[in-house]
Amino acid sequence: MISVVIPVFNKEHQIEKCLRSIMHQSYKNYEVIIINDGSTDKSEMAIKKFVSSFSNIKYIYQKNQGVSAARNAGIKVAKGKYIIFVDADDYIESDYFETLIKFKHYDLVISGYTEVYNNFSKKYIPIEKSINKNEYHKMLFNNQNFRYMIVPYLKLYKTKIIKENNLLFYQDLSYGEDAIFVSEYVNQCANIKFINYNGYKNMIFSNTLSHKYIDNLYDKNVFICEKLIVNYGIQKNKKALSFVVMNYMQNVIYNEVKNKRYLELRNVFHQINRYLSIKKIHFFDCNESKQKLIFILLKLRLYFIIKFLYILK
Repeated sequence: MISVVIPVFNKEHQIEKCLRSIMHQSYKNYEVIIINDGSTDKSEMAIKKFVSSFSNIKYIYQKNQGVSAARNAGIKVAKGKYIIFVDADDYIESDYFETLIKFKHYDLVISGYTEVYNNFSKKYIPIEKSINKNEYHKMLFNNQNFRYMIVPYLKLYKTKIIKENNLLFYQDLSYGEDAIFVSEYVNQCANIKFINYNGYKNMIFSNTLSHKYIDNLYDKNVFICEKLIVNYGIQKNKKALSFVVMNYMQNVIYNEVKNKRYLELRNVFHQINRYLSIKKIHFFDCNESKQKLIFILLKLRLYFIIKFLYILK
Protein backbone atom coordinates (compact mmCIF):
# COMPACT_ATOMS: atom_id res chain seq x y z
CA MET A 1 0.00 0.00 0.00
CA ILE A 2 1.08 3.57 -0.71
CA SER A 3 0.63 6.30 1.91
CA VAL A 4 0.05 9.69 0.29
CA VAL A 5 0.98 12.59 2.60
CA ILE A 6 -0.55 15.99 1.82
CA PRO A 7 0.21 19.04 4.02
CA VAL A 8 -2.43 21.76 3.71
CA PHE A 9 -2.31 25.39 4.75
CA ASN A 10 -4.87 27.80 3.29
CA LYS A 11 -5.41 25.98 0.00
CA GLU A 12 -9.19 26.22 -0.28
CA HIS A 13 -8.99 27.00 -4.01
CA GLN A 14 -6.51 24.25 -4.90
CA ILE A 15 -7.07 21.29 -2.56
CA GLU A 16 -10.16 19.96 -4.34
CA LYS A 17 -8.32 19.59 -7.66
CA CYS A 18 -5.42 17.95 -5.86
CA LEU A 19 -7.62 15.43 -4.03
CA ARG A 20 -9.72 14.74 -7.10
CA SER A 21 -6.58 13.77 -9.02
CA ILE A 22 -5.54 11.43 -6.19
CA MET A 23 -8.92 9.79 -5.68
CA HIS A 24 -9.14 8.90 -9.37
CA GLN A 25 -5.88 6.97 -9.60
CA SER A 26 -5.82 3.77 -11.64
CA TYR A 27 -3.82 2.11 -8.86
CA LYS A 28 -6.21 1.67 -5.91
CA ASN A 29 -4.14 0.31 -3.02
CA TYR A 30 -3.36 3.54 -1.19
CA GLU A 31 -4.31 5.69 1.78
CA VAL A 32 -4.45 9.48 1.81
CA ILE A 33 -3.19 11.35 4.88
CA ILE A 34 -4.23 15.01 4.91
CA ILE A 35 -2.65 17.25 7.54
CA ASN A 36 -4.44 20.56 7.94
CA ASP A 37 -1.70 22.77 9.34
CA GLY A 38 -3.95 25.30 11.03
CA SER A 39 -5.64 26.69 7.91
CA THR A 40 -7.65 29.86 8.49
CA ASP A 41 -9.58 29.75 5.21
CA LYS A 42 -12.17 27.21 4.00
CA SER A 43 -9.67 24.41 3.38
CA GLU A 44 -11.19 22.22 6.07
CA MET A 45 -14.64 22.48 4.50
CA ALA A 46 -13.25 21.46 1.12
CA ILE A 47 -11.32 18.55 2.63
CA LYS A 48 -14.27 17.19 4.59
CA LYS A 49 -16.28 16.81 1.38
CA PHE A 50 -13.78 14.15 0.35
CA VAL A 51 -13.39 12.63 3.82
CA SER A 52 -17.11 11.91 3.93
CA SER A 53 -17.05 10.28 0.48
CA PHE A 54 -13.91 8.11 0.65
CA SER A 55 -12.98 5.61 3.37
CA ASN A 56 -9.25 5.66 2.65
CA ILE A 57 -8.66 9.27 3.78
CA LYS A 58 -7.18 10.14 7.18
CA TYR A 59 -7.69 13.72 8.26
CA ILE A 60 -5.47 15.34 10.89
CA TYR A 61 -5.81 18.90 12.18
CA GLN A 62 -2.91 20.57 13.97
CA LYS A 63 -2.08 24.13 14.92
CA ASN A 64 0.07 25.91 12.38
CA GLN A 65 3.64 24.61 12.62
CA GLY A 66 4.79 24.69 9.01
CA VAL A 67 4.98 22.25 6.12
CA SER A 68 7.80 20.22 7.69
CA ALA A 69 5.82 19.50 10.85
CA ALA A 70 2.81 18.57 8.72
CA ARG A 71 4.81 16.11 6.64
CA ASN A 72 6.34 14.64 9.79
CA ALA A 73 2.87 14.12 11.26
CA GLY A 74 1.90 12.26 8.10
CA ILE A 75 5.00 10.06 8.23
CA LYS A 76 4.27 9.07 11.84
CA VAL A 77 0.79 7.68 11.07
CA ALA A 78 1.57 6.23 7.62
CA LYS A 79 0.74 2.53 7.35
CA GLY A 80 1.71 1.99 3.73
CA LYS A 81 4.87 0.18 2.67
CA TYR A 82 5.62 3.18 0.46
CA ILE A 83 5.24 6.95 0.89
CA ILE A 84 4.52 9.65 -1.66
CA PHE A 85 4.40 13.37 -0.86
CA VAL A 86 2.03 15.63 -2.78
CA ASP A 87 1.68 19.38 -2.21
CA ALA A 88 -1.87 20.63 -1.76
CA ASP A 89 -1.74 23.08 -4.67
CA ASP A 90 -0.40 20.49 -7.12
CA TYR A 91 -2.08 17.58 -8.89
CA ILE A 92 -1.08 14.30 -10.52
CA GLU A 93 -1.97 12.28 -13.60
CA SER A 94 -4.33 9.30 -13.15
CA ASP A 95 -1.54 6.77 -13.76
CA TYR A 96 0.95 8.41 -11.37
CA PHE A 97 0.84 5.77 -8.59
CA GLU A 98 0.59 2.90 -11.06
CA THR A 99 3.68 4.12 -12.92
CA LEU A 100 5.87 4.64 -9.84
CA ILE A 101 4.86 1.41 -8.08
CA LYS A 102 6.12 -0.64 -11.04
CA PHE A 103 9.62 0.11 -9.76
CA LYS A 104 8.92 -0.63 -6.08
CA HIS A 105 11.94 -2.94 -5.77
CA TYR A 106 14.14 0.17 -5.88
CA ASP A 107 14.80 2.08 -2.64
CA LEU A 108 13.90 5.36 -4.34
CA VAL A 109 11.99 6.09 -7.55
CA ILE A 110 12.29 9.57 -9.10
CA SER A 111 10.05 10.88 -11.87
CA GLY A 112 9.93 14.17 -13.74
CA TYR A 113 7.34 16.90 -13.50
CA THR A 114 5.67 19.79 -15.27
CA GLU A 115 5.79 23.33 -13.91
CA VAL A 116 2.42 24.90 -14.67
CA TYR A 117 2.28 28.71 -14.86
CA ASN A 118 -0.65 30.95 -15.75
CA ASN A 119 0.08 31.08 -19.47
CA PHE A 120 2.61 28.32 -20.14
CA SER A 121 4.25 25.21 -18.75
CA LYS A 122 7.71 23.63 -18.60
CA LYS A 123 8.43 19.91 -18.61
CA TYR A 124 11.34 18.29 -16.80
CA ILE A 125 11.81 14.60 -17.58
CA PRO A 126 14.85 12.63 -16.40
CA ILE A 127 16.67 10.12 -18.58
CA GLU A 128 15.67 6.64 -17.41
CA LYS A 129 18.51 4.95 -15.55
CA SER A 130 19.33 2.83 -12.49
CA ILE A 131 22.10 4.10 -10.19
CA ASN A 132 23.49 3.78 -6.66
CA LYS A 133 23.83 6.59 -4.14
CA ASN A 134 27.41 7.42 -5.15
CA GLU A 135 26.37 7.85 -8.76
CA TYR A 136 23.44 9.97 -7.55
CA HIS A 137 25.90 12.28 -5.78
CA LYS A 138 27.94 12.67 -8.96
CA MET A 139 25.03 13.49 -11.27
CA LEU A 140 23.23 15.84 -8.89
CA PHE A 141 25.15 19.04 -9.39
CA ASN A 142 23.90 20.61 -12.56
CA ASN A 143 20.74 22.64 -13.04
CA GLN A 144 18.84 20.08 -15.08
CA ASN A 145 19.19 17.33 -12.47
CA PHE A 146 19.07 19.61 -9.43
CA ARG A 147 15.50 20.66 -10.17
CA TYR A 148 13.89 17.29 -9.63
CA MET A 149 16.43 15.57 -7.38
CA ILE A 150 16.20 17.76 -4.26
CA VAL A 151 12.42 18.16 -3.86
CA PRO A 152 10.48 15.61 -1.74
CA TYR A 153 7.64 15.18 -4.23
CA LEU A 154 8.04 13.33 -7.58
CA LYS A 155 9.32 10.34 -5.63
CA LEU A 156 8.31 6.94 -4.24
CA TYR A 157 9.96 6.24 -0.87
CA LYS A 158 10.10 3.11 1.25
CA THR A 159 8.47 3.74 4.62
CA LYS A 160 10.80 1.24 6.29
CA ILE A 161 13.89 3.26 5.31
CA ILE A 162 12.34 6.49 6.60
CA LYS A 163 11.19 5.07 9.94
CA GLU A 164 14.15 2.81 10.70
CA ASN A 165 16.54 5.73 10.19
CA ASN A 166 14.31 8.29 11.97
CA LEU A 167 14.29 10.53 8.90
CA LEU A 168 12.16 13.62 9.40
CA PHE A 169 11.95 17.09 7.91
CA TYR A 170 13.70 19.88 9.83
CA GLN A 171 10.91 21.89 11.45
CA ASP A 172 13.00 24.93 12.37
CA LEU A 173 13.87 25.89 8.80
CA SER A 174 10.47 26.50 7.17
CA TYR A 175 12.41 26.63 3.90
CA GLY A 176 14.81 24.25 2.15
CA GLU A 177 14.16 21.34 4.50
CA ASP A 178 13.18 19.36 1.39
CA ALA A 179 16.73 19.09 0.10
CA ILE A 180 18.15 17.96 3.45
CA PHE A 181 15.51 15.25 3.89
CA VAL A 182 16.14 13.88 0.40
CA SER A 183 19.92 13.90 0.90
CA GLU A 184 19.57 11.97 4.16
CA TYR A 185 17.22 9.47 2.56
CA VAL A 186 19.48 8.93 -0.47
CA ASN A 187 22.36 8.03 1.84
CA GLN A 188 20.33 5.03 3.04
CA CYS A 189 19.60 3.76 -0.48
CA ALA A 190 21.23 0.78 -2.17
CA ASN A 191 19.61 1.52 -5.54
CA ILE A 192 17.78 4.43 -7.14
CA LYS A 193 15.64 4.55 -10.28
CA PHE A 194 14.98 7.52 -12.55
CA ILE A 195 12.00 7.04 -14.83
CA ASN A 196 11.16 8.80 -18.08
CA TYR A 197 7.79 10.09 -16.88
CA ASN A 198 6.35 13.41 -15.68
CA GLY A 199 2.94 12.73 -14.13
CA TYR A 200 3.36 15.35 -11.39
CA LYS A 201 2.03 18.86 -12.08
CA ASN A 202 3.70 21.56 -9.99
CA MET A 203 1.51 24.67 -9.93
CA ILE A 204 3.47 27.93 -9.78
CA PHE A 205 1.62 30.84 -8.16
CA SER A 206 3.02 34.31 -7.52
CA ASN A 207 2.07 34.12 -3.82
CA THR A 208 3.70 30.80 -3.03
CA LEU A 209 6.41 30.50 -0.38
CA SER A 210 9.17 30.50 -2.99
CA HIS A 211 8.06 33.99 -4.05
CA LYS A 212 7.58 35.47 -0.58
CA TYR A 213 10.23 37.26 1.43
CA ILE A 214 11.90 34.92 3.92
CA ASP A 215 13.53 36.29 7.06
CA ASN A 216 17.12 35.27 7.84
CA LEU A 217 17.42 33.41 4.56
CA TYR A 218 21.19 33.83 4.48
CA ASP A 219 21.61 31.92 7.76
CA LYS A 220 19.10 29.27 6.70
CA ASN A 221 20.77 28.72 3.35
CA VAL A 222 24.23 28.46 4.92
CA PHE A 223 22.81 25.75 7.21
CA ILE A 224 21.34 23.91 4.20
CA CYS A 225 24.61 24.19 2.27
CA GLU A 226 26.60 22.75 5.16
CA LYS A 227 24.19 19.84 5.51
CA LEU A 228 24.24 19.05 1.79
CA ILE A 229 28.02 19.32 1.61
CA VAL A 230 28.38 16.72 4.38
CA ASN A 231 25.50 14.45 3.28
CA TYR A 232 26.72 14.31 -0.32
CA GLY A 233 30.39 14.18 0.64
CA ILE A 234 31.44 17.01 -1.65
CA GLN A 235 33.88 18.82 0.65
CA LYS A 236 36.73 18.20 -1.83
CA ASN A 237 34.70 18.27 -5.03
CA LYS A 238 35.25 21.87 -6.11
CA LYS A 239 32.70 21.85 -8.94
CA ALA A 240 29.91 20.36 -6.85
CA LEU A 241 30.77 22.52 -3.84
CA SER A 242 30.67 25.63 -5.99
CA PHE A 243 27.37 24.62 -7.58
CA VAL A 244 25.62 24.08 -4.24
CA VAL A 245 26.96 27.21 -2.55
CA MET A 246 26.37 29.50 -5.54
CA ASN A 247 22.82 28.20 -6.05
CA TYR A 248 21.81 28.89 -2.49
CA MET A 249 23.60 32.24 -2.32
CA GLN A 250 21.90 33.35 -5.56
CA ASN A 251 18.62 32.44 -3.89
CA VAL A 252 19.53 34.72 -0.99
CA ILE A 253 20.28 37.55 -3.42
CA TYR A 254 16.94 37.15 -5.18
CA ASN A 255 15.13 37.15 -1.82
CA GLU A 256 16.88 40.28 -0.54
CA VAL A 257 16.96 42.40 -3.71
CA LYS A 258 13.17 42.52 -3.86
CA ASN A 259 12.75 43.65 -0.27
CA LYS A 260 15.73 45.63 0.99
CA ARG A 261 17.28 49.02 0.36
CA TYR A 262 20.73 49.21 -1.15
CA LEU A 263 22.60 49.86 2.11
CA GLU A 264 20.95 46.84 3.71
CA LEU A 265 21.75 44.81 0.62
CA ARG A 266 25.42 45.66 0.90
CA ASN A 267 25.60 43.96 4.30
CA VAL A 268 24.01 40.82 2.87
CA PHE A 269 26.42 40.86 -0.09
CA HIS A 270 29.36 41.21 2.31
CA GLN A 271 28.12 38.14 4.19
CA ILE A 272 27.87 36.15 0.96
CA ASN A 273 31.35 37.23 -0.07
CA ARG A 274 32.77 36.05 3.26
CA TYR A 275 31.04 32.69 2.93
CA LEU A 276 32.40 32.20 -0.60
CA SER A 277 35.88 32.89 0.76
CA ILE A 278 35.44 30.50 3.68
CA LYS A 279 34.32 27.71 1.33
CA LYS A 280 37.17 28.59 -1.07
CA ILE A 281 34.89 29.02 -4.06
CA HIS A 282 36.74 30.21 -7.16
CA PHE A 283 35.66 31.55 -10.53
CA PHE A 284 36.89 28.52 -12.45
CA ASP A 285 34.88 26.19 -10.20
CA CYS A 286 31.60 27.76 -11.36
CA ASN A 287 30.00 25.76 -14.18
CA GLU A 288 27.00 27.95 -14.97
CA SER A 289 27.57 31.20 -16.87
CA LYS A 290 25.21 33.08 -14.56
CA GLN A 291 27.09 31.79 -11.52
CA LYS A 292 30.36 32.99 -13.06
CA LEU A 293 28.91 36.45 -13.66
CA ILE A 294 27.47 36.78 -10.15
CA PHE A 295 30.75 35.52 -8.66
CA ILE A 296 32.76 38.18 -10.53
CA LEU A 297 30.37 40.97 -9.56
CA LEU A 298 30.44 39.88 -5.91
CA LYS A 299 34.22 39.77 -5.81
CA LEU A 300 34.48 43.18 -7.49
CA ARG A 301 31.81 44.42 -5.06
CA LEU A 302 29.71 45.73 -7.92
CA TYR A 303 26.61 45.14 -5.87
CA PHE A 304 24.51 47.76 -7.62
CA ILE A 305 24.88 45.82 -10.91
CA ILE A 306 23.72 42.62 -9.19
CA LYS A 307 20.72 44.48 -7.82
CA PHE A 308 19.90 45.79 -11.31
CA LEU A 309 20.22 42.34 -12.90
CA TYR A 310 17.89 40.72 -10.36
CA ILE A 311 15.32 43.51 -10.65
CA LEU A 312 15.20 42.88 -14.41
CA LYS A 313 14.78 39.13 -13.89
